[in-house]
Amino acid sequence: MGVVRLVLTTQLAGSKLSSPKVKLEGPTNETELNMHKIRFSSFARVVEGLGITLLVVLAMTTAVTSQTQITTGTIQRTVTDANGAIMPGANVEIKNLETNLSRALTTDDGGRFVALALPPGKYSVTVSKQGFATAVAESLDLTVGQALKRSRKVRRIPDDYSADR
Repeated sequence: MGVVRLVLTTQLAGSKLSSPKVKLEGPTNETELNMHKIRFSSFARVVEGLGITLLVVLAMTTAVTSQTQITTGTIQRTVTDANGAIMPGANVEIKNLETNLSRALTTDDGGRFVALALPPGKYSVTVSKQGFATAVAESLDLTVGQALKRSRKVRRIPDDYSADR
């Protein structure tokens, strides 16, 4: 039996890989040539099978990990004064009354705030701003997947107000 060298070549055309071309080099007879073709053919089938298996596993992994379950809720509000004017820059504290989890936010230019990904439970929302009375909403029940949306009115502190009263 002579030494046979198997040369495998492929070409990249654009984004596709051409099918492999096999070339045998060296002294061969018909039996040796057929034997090498059979071995290569079996190897190619195994590699192709492994490639397909890998693609199926990757596709299933992506599908499984992309499924999510919502386990939180959202509190979002617009803060206005007693006359209905929006209140940008108001300080907002959202507190879970069961776990004491607290989140501090500031209203945007439209007087809005959004607290995302809050665990379900009872919450209080406290809104404060210089020159206005502090407003508190107590015992807001937040459930899974719920978005609490309400406006909160804050009244102005009178100019003649004294903390000593």
